[in-house]
Amino acid sequence: MTPKHELPEGFRRMIDELALARRGTPKMVQRALVLCRQFKFSPWIAWAVVEGKVTVAEAARLDGAAKCPALQGAILDQNLRIADLENIYPYAPYFLAHELMTTGGGPFRRVSEALFVAKIVLSGERVQGGGEDVLPRVRLHAIEHYRTVAEQILRLRENEGLPLEAATDVVLGLMPLAVARRRMALRREDERHAALEGERGGAPRRFTNRLGPARARSAADRPEPPRPGPRHRALQNDRYT
Repeated sequence: MTPKHELPEGFRRMIDELALARRGTPKMVQRALVLCRQFKFSPWIAWAVVEGKVTVAEAARLDGAAKCPALQGAILDQNLRIADLENIYPYAPYFLAHELMTTGGGPFRRVSEALFVAKIVLSGERVQGGGEDVLPRVRLHAIEHYRTVAEQILRLRENEGLPLEAATDVVLGLMPLAVARRRMALRREDERHAALEGERGGAPRRFTNRLGPARARSAADRPEPPRPGPRHRALQNDRYT
C-alpha cells in the first residue's frame, strides 16, 4: 500500500513527461508534485494549475470529471475554460456525473451509472450556439433539476425492477412505462426458460433478444445511442408500438 505522504508509482514520471513536452522548469515540477501530494490531483491537472490554466479551486471540480478522455487536451492545449467545458459536449456529462455523486450527498453511488444518466439526459438538450462549427451547448437547467430527474430514475428502477437504461427512457418520456414493464416480463420469462433447460441437462437456451438490438448490450458497454431532443420525442411513439 502506498504511504499517505508518497505519490502513486508513475506520477513523477508523468509530471516529468509533461515538463519535457511543455518546456517546464524544475520549480514547476516541484510545485506540481506538491499539488499531487496535497490535493491528490491527477498529474496533468496539477500541471494545469502550475501553468495557470486553472485555479486550485477549479482543479478540484476538474479532477472530478477527469475520466473524460478529451479533457486534458481541452485544458492544456485548447485553453478552454471550465465554465465553458461544463456546458458543452463531450465534456459536460462528466462534470454533471461528478455533481450527481457529490452534490447534496448523491443520489448516485457508482460513477458508471451517474455518467450513463448524465450522457442520456444532456444529449437531449444539445442546441447549437451559432454556426455549424460551434460545439453544442447543454445543461439548460440548474443542478437541482438534474438531481430530481436522477432521483426519479433511481426510484423507478427500484420500484419496478427495471434496468437503468429502461428507467431512464421512461422518465425522459422516450418509452412508455407499460412497454418497459412488458419487456422486463419477457426478459424474465426467457431467463426462467433458460434456467429450466439447464436443470434438465439440455443445451442452454440462447437468449432471445426481444428487447431490440439497441437494448441487447449493457448500459456500461454500449456506445451512446443518438437521442432525440424534446421537440423530436413525438416522433418516437412508433418505436414502442
